[in-house]
Amino acid sequence: KLQLTILLEKAVSTDIRGSVWHALIKIFPTVPIELIVLNERNEVFLVYRDDFEFKGWHHPGSVWNAWETIPERREKLISGEITKTFGLTVSKPLSIGWMGIYRGTEEDGPNSNPARVECSLVHIAYLTSVFINQQGASFFSLDDLPDNTLAHHKYILRRVKQYLIDGILLCD
Repeated sequence: KLQLTILLEKAVSTDIRGSVWHALIKIFPTVPIELIVLNERNEVFLVYRDDFEFKGWHHPGSVWNAWETIPERREKLISGEITKTFGLTVSKPLSIGWMGIYRGTEEDGPNSNPARVECSLVHIAYLTSVFINQQGASFFSLDDLPDNTLAHHKYILRRVKQYLIDGILLCD
């Protein structure tokens, strides 16, 4: 085998972090599993993010890795960010479609992710536990998102709101 092939096989079989990961995602599209958690008033759960990639409010999500199934990644997202980090339980997620999100700086549109190109698989789940207010996490009306919500997440949430109105699956 070619050395590059051997190195890539080793990289794919490990949990890639840091500069290697960020170099790869600038070149290759990623597939985030987006989880829109709604409460009984159809308010959306957002978490404040402040790191080198993004700063602002966002809904939970996690990039799907090629060596796992989509349900496995979705369960890791729920058990990690939703349950372990915030102590929430949610209903079984319903897949409502997929959206292309492209590198760009549109304020609200498909070209609104400054970091990378994504094919987002969007899911909805409903809160089944009591939410206790926490620093950096809250529920917001889909009609009144914080100004500093990530632009590409505003776009996804606008499309989710339309899905809740007309029931038409997302498909780009």
